[in-house]
Amino acid sequence: LTRGALGARAEAVWTMAVPLMATPRPLARPPAQGRCRFHAAQQRGARPHQHQQQPQQQRLQQRQQQRQRQRQQQQRQRLLPPVSATRSKAARCCACASSSSSTDAEAAAAASSASASAAAAYEALSFANLCVDVMVEVATMPAGDRRSRRRYRQALPIPPPEDDAWEVGGAANFAISAARLGLRTGALGTLGDDAFGRFSEDVLGEEGVGVLNLIRFPDSMRDEQVQTLVCFVLLGPAGEHGFCSIFDEQEHAAYETLPRLPREALESIARAGVLFLNGFAFDELPAAVVAEAALGAQRSGTALLFDPGPRVGDITSLGGWGGFSPSDLKGRMLRELMYAADVCCITSEEAAVATGYADPVEAARHIMLLSFTADAPTTAELQDYERALCGVRAARTEAARAASSQGRNDDANSSTDNSGGEGNSPQPGRRDKWVLVKLGADGCMVLSSKGLRFRADGAPELASLQPVLVPGFAVDVMDTVGCGDSFAAAVALGYRRGYGLRDTAVLANAVGACTATRSGAGRAVASRQQVEALLRRELDLRGEARSSSNNNSNGDGDGGSSAAHASPGTHSMAAIRIALSMLSDASTT
Repeated sequence: LTRGALGARAEAVWTMAVPLMATPRPLARPPAQGRCRFHAAQQRGARPHQHQQQPQQQRLQQRQQQRQRQRQQQQRQRLLPPVSATRSKAARCCACASSSSSTDAEAAAAASSASASAAAAYEALSFANLCVDVMVEVATMPAGDRRSRRRYRQALPIPPPEDDAWEVGGAANFAISAARLGLRTGALGTLGDDAFGRFSEDVLGEEGVGVLNLIRFPDSMRDEQVQTLVCFVLLGPAGEHGFCSIFDEQEHAAYETLPRLPREALESIARAGVLFLNGFAFDELPAAVVAEAALGAQRSGTALLFDPGPRVGDITSLGGWGGFSPSDLKGRMLRELMYAADVCCITSEEAAVATGYADPVEAARHIMLLSFTADAPTTAELQDYERALCGVRAARTEAARAASSQGRNDDANSSTDNSGGEGNSPQPGRRDKWVLVKLGADGCMVLSSKGLRFRADGAPELASLQPVLVPGFAVDVMDTVGCGDSFAAAVALGYRRGYGLRDTAVLANAVGACTATRSGAGRAVASRQQVEALLRRELDLRGEARSSSNNNSNGDGDGGSSAAHASPGTHSMAAIRIALSMLSDASTT
């Protein structure tokens, strides 16, 4: 363009632009050593602005490497399918041996029946709450309201992409601990078809835990609707721990689209020996589905072990121990499961919240008393499954009254047959009721219905309920995450194999103590070898103490029950020997 062709207005603009182009513009960031970035790049022998292209090339390389890892992982999954998606070798042979004239419906029914029969031998089965834990060190714990917890979670770091920093958690802690103690263990829950879900299935399979994934069953949720739960485990400066996940922010269950449990899941529960259920299941599944699992266990003879966990705080909205609110279904269900369960494991803090009694002795008594109350609450509009759970309490009360009248409710620590599942299925409510209040380093307070007596009017006698303190073990505590789940696994072992309550509590305290000496949960829970080493160390200490006391006196015998000759805060040698025999019997079985 020439000045003559621009016109008057363009000429004015040109006059203003020429001085600006001729004047050097100040740089926002001075170039290094007085040279601009263009000349500096030319002097290095590189193309101009190559430093802007390098991050993009690195991102492309990272994406290519990530895709390659995903393809390798998918190839490995095709070659080695996860435990939950496989059937036993015999089941596969039966499916392959079916004639070609069989219809697709018949083949699917045969495969479903073979899959259910392959999962029929679990002695311990966990229900729901399968997740992946990501450990995070924090200075403060989050507040209790949903809005504060949402802001707290959003400020936490995103889970790292490499699985080196992941660990299975939730009910997987119970499953791994039970498998290590010698129980045939399965995990029934929901895992998405994502990296976290495949990681969980691989880890549980390596630990010998059979995975029963709800999304793999027919007529269940679709894969694209399910994501594996990721839970942040918050580690405080004083050794305390908390949990933070997206479930804390939701008012409804994460998988509320599941109307009921698939038939294969109910069959697995019916054939199990002990079903482990905790309060976090209500965050994942609707209350009707959780109640269906609990009722399926009770009706089929499977023992129900319930741990309300931190979700016990939902009970406080019910307005006192005897009150019921029609609007709070989760709180009512948590409380009713505490009564209907054959075994209730709860911490002293949780027991104080649920019952209003800070004294663990009184809290254990009231949980036991209301477990033998036949009358259903009438101040709320109950669901059908709630009334069915109340019927479990009525059946237990009737059986206990009959046993008390016949004089069969004597020694609370004597061996009893609490086994369930195939081969021996006691009727619902015919087993002993156990309540274990966990006291941390001090051990646990235990109470059994075996010593329960009833008055002439049919009401239970409060004086017949005498909780027993079972002391803990002295260890160097590193982390308490997973201690309650591993404690429950040992309780399941003792209840399933018919051991006494106090003897079982000694082993449970030892397993929980060993778990506390390691950081994290999942694969960091106690092994059988660690528990044996701790018990043998205590046995040596008791032997040294006894030999030193014999130098000053004639000493005592070592027979009788496990509580004999146990001073406050110590274990008897008989109790430790029984705990060791429980481990050896479980490993050989």
